[in-house]
Amino acid sequence: MREYSGMTTIGLVLSAGGFSGAAHHSGVLDALSSVTGWDSRTSDVVVGTSAGSLIAVSLRAGISPHDLACYYTDDTPRPMVAVTGIIPEGQFDGSSFAERTSQIHPDPWPEKPTWLCALDLDSGKRVVFGRDDVEVDVGTAVQASSAIPGRFIPVNLNGRRYIDGGVHSLTNADLLAPLQLDLVIISSSSTLTGSHRNSSLSVAWNSRTLQKEIEQIRSNGTEVLTFEPTTSDLLARNELESSKEAAEDIFRRSKTSAIARLAKPQSSRARELLEKSLLQI
Repeated sequence: MREYSGMTTIGLVLSAGGFSGAAHHSGVLDALSSVTGWDSRTSDVVVGTSAGSLIAVSLRAGISPHDLACYYTDDTPRPMVAVTGIIPEGQFDGSSFAERTSQIHPDPWPEKPTWLCALDLDSGKRVVFGRDDVEVDVGTAVQASSAIPGRFIPVNLNGRRYIDGGVHSLTNADLLAPLQLDLVIISSSSTLTGSHRNSSLSVAWNSRTLQKEIEQIRSNGTEVLTFEPTTSDLLARNELESSKEAAEDIFRRSKTSAIARLAKPQSSRARELLEKSLLQI
């Protein structure tokens, strides 16, 4: 894609992560917008898994990073911006995912490439709605991508049962490796690729998976910019309950960590590409 287009191409990956994932992504995207001026709505392709699928569709519906941030900063957002409000409470069929997503994005599917990941429960294989030959509307795709095993029943679609794509991978970033984009930005809410040795088994496993995905992407010459919580960020989350106040704390920590990440010399090439992309608008 890089050589074919002659334009700077950018892919965005939004991981699974529940209510903390939505807050983490919102903080990262707000930091990117504030520091670099880059608007994540312009991504050439977005990969979303579980909570990340909610944010992906919101961006494709035209909701800006600032609007997403408003939920956590008590500013006044546009209608339907409180993305975390579409997470169902006590509705174990998960149907409110589909209903509220369809309200945010009434069209059957976004015009720009939007890949939402789920797992086919019967075959055990990953399914990528928006890329694979599966007929589905965006609301049902988000519901399937967010059907956490043990919490929500699988989504039945055309005789197949689908569950949360995070079962395969929290990020599914490897999907972008063959595209040979200029830059892939990964917002991963529950990994520590740089320092996971003393972390929990799940964090260590997911971190190793993401590291392999990053290596796949880089093997094709693509720059990768990854935003993860710090060790202290994750430790702080363990003390929090699922509440508006907790989400606000995660958002603030995520934005602060993302700004610090962008200031590091290792991020200079990615920032150059983001700045170059702004000239194409």
